[in-house]
Amino acid sequence: MDLMNAIEKLEVIKAFEATHDVTAYKADGWHVWPLVRILLGFNAFPRKSPTVLNRVWMGLIRPMVGYLRALIRQSRGTEKAAGSETNTASVVFLTQSGRRVWWRECFYEIYTDPLIEILKSMDKPVIVWEVGDSKMPQYSPSHKISIEVVDELYRTFAHLRKLPEPGWFSELQPMFIKTVGRSLKWEEVCGHIVLVTEMAKIFERKLSKIQPKIVIAVCWYSNRTMALTLAASRLGISTVELQHGVQGRGHFAYSGWQKYPPGGYEVFPDIFWCWGRTSVHDLIAYNPGLQGGSQLLIGGNPWLNRWRSNDFSLRNSDPGQKTILVTLQHEVSSILLDAIKKSPQAWDWMIRFHPIRSTKDRETDCALFAATGHKGVKIVGESDSLLYELFQNIDVHITESSTCALEAMAFGVGTIVVTDTAYGRIGKFYFDSYINRGVMCVADTAGELLAKVQSMAPLASTYEIASDYFAESNITVRTLEELLSREHGTAVENIKGNRESKNCSDRPE
Repeated sequence: MDLMNAIEKLEVIKAFEATHDVTAYKADGWHVWPLVRILLGFNAFPRKSPTVLNRVWMGLIRPMVGYLRALIRQSRGTEKAAGSETNTASVVFLTQSGRRVWWRECFYEIYTDPLIEILKSMDKPVIVWEVGDSKMPQYSPSHKISIEVVDELYRTFAHLRKLPEPGWFSELQPMFIKTVGRSLKWEEVCGHIVLVTEMAKIFERKLSKIQPKIVIAVCWYSNRTMALTLAASRLGISTVELQHGVQGRGHFAYSGWQKYPPGGYEVFPDIFWCWGRTSVHDLIAYNPGLQGGSQLLIGGNPWLNRWRSNDFSLRNSDPGQKTILVTLQHEVSSILLDAIKKSPQAWDWMIRFHPIRSTKDRETDCALFAATGHKGVKIVGESDSLLYELFQNIDVHITESSTCALEAMAFGVGTIVVTDTAYGRIGKFYFDSYINRGVMCVADTAGELLAKVQSMAPLASTYEIASDYFAESNITVRTLEELLSREHGTAVENIKGNRESKNCSDRPE
């Protein structure tokens, strides 16, 4: 099933969850439905069954290559990095290097570094574990945890352990056929389950030494983060997921959760850190199963609040000149390319790639933009200009379904969603309430896109809506203080109680 049908796929998964006791699906000592659900949602399984060659590669050759690499790195001592895990800390962060930006002569991680600054001012020691390639120099030193964990798995071959097929697995086959296009073998699912279990054992040993009060992570739904959450759960350490993008309607990780086992899912965070009231309301509205489960806290987006302004009037007033920011995701919209080609040469088109877009794909995309022949096209690299600096100097934002559409509101910039791609159609679904309120709009043709760019003015009326989505800066300090003052388990309220304590009004439609 392609991305065009992602929303349909979510509906299939929700229907299955509603009619089956997914809370009884246990393997290797924990409830595995969240992992299975996420794997299906993000297309982790190929449409065709693995060939014999695939199985030999995954089951024999790749583990041996990994084992040899692990031994070499161990002998050279190259897996050691900044941030000693033998020290104790109040907070352990798990973050991803792909979210670092060049700022103040170093690489700054936009989600965790603002919180680290606050915690340091409170004299709270922190340790940062980072996934991904090293980017130096860094604002906050980090321990490159991904290589270390993978090497330990390969040295022991622990991730190749087999589990007996549970009785409940056969119940999933009709859903596999609908979502993947074929039935799945137990070994395909089992491998992911064992991987999370074994990584959790590694994290558990490390957390036992550090003894943090809380663990804070970006993206709860990766295998690695689930493993860290599972480890923290076993040690009685509170876990927090930082909001990093769109939550709620249509997102596999944040909508359609209908059932919770007693005590909750071990790989679900205890607390969702939300940017503002809108995210809290969306998570409540689209996840009836969260009642009595994870708590929702409004913590704000401190990186955005560093840049936002109440004055939306400082925009270009020349109707013949437009500065447009395009935030890409995967495929390039044909509507967009056609509109650029036909647009006035005085317009400036600033193209910004998604952080995970590969170098090869970027080169292909750059060729498409060059073929438009427009002299105002500029590819903006992550190190050229910060996103929020760009928002202060543009007239219009165009995307498919990027979270940038929400962030643009904080700067009074309107967003046009192009709908001719799979992600564009998802974006139209994601942002439906904002489109209905007139703070975003859609374009189905190049002509429509050009007309809306031409007519769009600064959205001075969006500040109140943006404030619903992005809480003010003082909220962040109070939320951190509240988290550090808790005892795990006793202070994690249910969502209904939290909603009342926050005095949140109903989400505006």
